[in-house]
Amino acid sequence: MSYKYLVTNGCSFVAGDGYTSRSLKPPHRFSTLLSEKLKCKDINLAQSGASNDRIIRTTFDWIENNKDKCKDTLLILGLTDVSRMELYLNEVNLYVDSHLSSLGDNQPGQLIADTEKEHITSSQKGIGKVVKWLMFYLEYFYSDKNRVEKFRRELILLLSYLKEHKVDVIIFNSLGLPQDDKDNAKYSKKITDYLKENTNFLSFKYNYYGKPYDNETINSWDFYLRRNRGVRDWIAPDGHPGKESHKWLSTYIYDYIKRGFKNA
Repeated sequence: MSYKYLVTNGCSFVAGDGYTSRSLKPPHRFSTLLSEKLKCKDINLAQSGASNDRIIRTTFDWIENNKDKCKDTLLILGLTDVSRMELYLNEVNLYVDSHLSSLGDNQPGQLIADTEKEHITSSQKGIGKVVKWLMFYLEYFYSDKNRVEKFRRELILLLSYLKEHKVDVIIFNSLGLPQDDKDNAKYSKKITDYLKENTNFLSFKYNYYGKPYDNETINSWDFYLRRNRGVRDWIAPDGHPGKESHKWLSTYIYDYIKRGFKNA
């Protein structure tokens, strides 16, 4: 099957973080390498620190604004940590993402606003207010279970929208879903099973990188990275996927497409 456009979306794993020079991203990230194999245009919508909220919103926006390209598009989504939450910052009229998992020590998680304007999070007093509010939210309103269930509903709606516009889609987990207790594991399994049954969900065989002693199926790129940490240039200095990992993933997905969207 041929495509004119490869659209990818996700967090820093898909954006290609891991090296100090941003100029290294396009030549070495998997979306660029895969687009070269598929001979199509690389359109990478990913952003460092992105939440699943942002992934769904910006994917929807791209489809809505590019309906003439949909039938010639392959979309790949790398899902991220469900505790990341997108907020709208009125002062600068922009969306920002908060990483609730890193909340504390007077840090509001990661609040990304791609602007040079001054806003509440640029002052210590403002940061304190944001942290106080987020801590209150985390204590009284947040649960992994509800975040996963909400995300599952949003994915179902997005997949219906993509199907309506005849967009081929591949989904994988960049970072794993919550597994820290039986309840969270149950809801995480529910969303993973749904994706496996209803879309092209990419899982990873551990022996694919020459490990013949283990044929385990792994459901996140991050976990696969850790299993192969001894490979040179596999993990970047800051812990993100390295050049070899991006090269490997581009080949892995290319083979997956050539197999008719079937896992190894």
